[in-house]
Amino acid sequence: MDARQFEQIKAKIETLKTKRAKAEGTLEAIVDSWKKTYKVDTIEEAEALLEKLEKEATESEEVVEALYSDLTGLTNWGLI
Repeated sequence: MDARQFEQIKAKIETLKTKRAKAEGTLEAIVDSWKKTYKVDTIEEAEALLEKLEKEATESEEVVEALYSDLTGLTNWGLI
């Protein structure tokens, strides 16, 4: 390995260190946002919350569909 190759490798290492630090900072900002907004500290807690909210959304959609079905059943659309 000559000096030029060594310097190229050294520069790549420094670039990767900078990218890693930036990624770690971004990840920390995301986790802080989760903590403030959703009161979760880990990815596992966020996934559990997401699963709970998806279940609630599905249940709400089912209720809305049932109510809409009841409403359309109460209305004689042929007279309107």
